[in-house]
Amino acid sequence: MKTLKLTFLIFILFIIYIFLSAKSYSTYVFNDLSDEIFRFHIVANSNSSEDQYLKLKIRDNILSYINKFIDDETTKSDIISFINSHKNKIDSIIKSTIQKNGYTYNYSFNIEKCYFPTKNYGNISLPEGIYDCLNIRIGSSEGENWWCVMFPPLCISDSELIMDNNSKELLLKNISSESYDIINSKKGEYKIKFKILEIFSSFNS
Repeated sequence: MKTLKLTFLIFILFIIYIFLSAKSYSTYVFNDLSDEIFRFHIVANSNSSEDQYLKLKIRDNILSYINKFIDDETTKSDIISFINSHKNKIDSIIKSTIQKNGYTYNYSFNIEKCYFPTKNYGNISLPEGIYDCLNIRIGSSEGENWWCVMFPPLCISDSELIMDNNSKELLLKNISSESYDIINSKKGEYKIKFKILEIFSSFNS
């Protein structure tokens, strides 16, 4: 009887160890990603075709402006500093885009922490969780939203989501090789690790 109890206790302790190890590992990887990745979120006034078109025009104009600033040495903190120091220009882009399309919507834009679901960008998959982002809300903000990765630049206008060589190099510069392999590799081992990351990231959201 004592042997059975001891075996059961060892089994429980082993399960707890596995759980805590998986949680610690996923926290490390997710923090590595969220610390170096800056995302973009924009919410339309409504789901009308006109409002959705306006949302995408604002998206394209903002990306066109900010992507010109990004080079091989840019970091996430550089992007945040750039946005904070160019708020008047960003405000002007949003306002003029709204007006040129014949609307008078109110709007807001802020750097915030936002929830993002799991999203694939070509060979790259980012787990769901809370990320720093530029968050733009148009009018009543009751329409479908749009999200992407502003840095490293995976957001390309016209809804194209890609991981080109420059973006890959920037990503590799800013996160560990282990984290990169998990979000990029299709191997069975890393698929399992990504699933663990995804599960525990959802717990923390």
